Amino acid sequence: PDCRISAPQSARAYNPYWRPAMTEFSFPCVSVSSSGDEYFQVCFQEADDSDEAYLLIQRQFEDDDGGYFYVECPHEPLGGHFKIRWAELGRDVLRLEFRGRPAETIQIRFVASDARFKELKRILSIMIPADVFHVAV
Repeated sequence: PDCRISAPQSARAYNPYWRPAMTEFSFPCVSVSSSGDEYFQVCFQEADDSDEAYLLIQRQFEDDDGGYFYVECPHEPLGGHFKIRWAELGRDVLRLEFRGRPAETIQIRFVASDARFKELKRILSIMIPADVFHVAV
C-alpha cells in the first residue's frame, strides 16, 4: 500500500523516544463483515480478497474484553490489541487514534461506492463507542 509517515524529521534528533505523528495508508478497496451481533470486521486492501497489502480492524462482543480492537497489517509494526481514543470517518478517509504511550494515529484513505460507504459507517458505529466516533460527512 501507499504508506507514508508524517512528522518533522528533526523530531527524531531531539527526542530518543520519538514516534511518528501519523501513519497514512491508501487502499482502493474496503470490505465490511459481521457475524450475528458478536463479531465485526473492516478490511482495507489493495484488491478484493488480496492478502498482499491490507489493514484489518476487528471487534468482538461475545466476551467482555474491555473494549479492545484487534488490528492487523502485515507490512507494518502496527498490529495487536488496542483501544480507540478517537475516530473520524469522512467520505474517503478514516482516522483512528489508538490509546498508548505515546498515542498512535493512523489515517486510511479508501474508495467506496455509496452503498459500501453506508455499510462501513453502520459497522463502524457498532464497533466504535459513540463518544469517540465522529462522522464528518
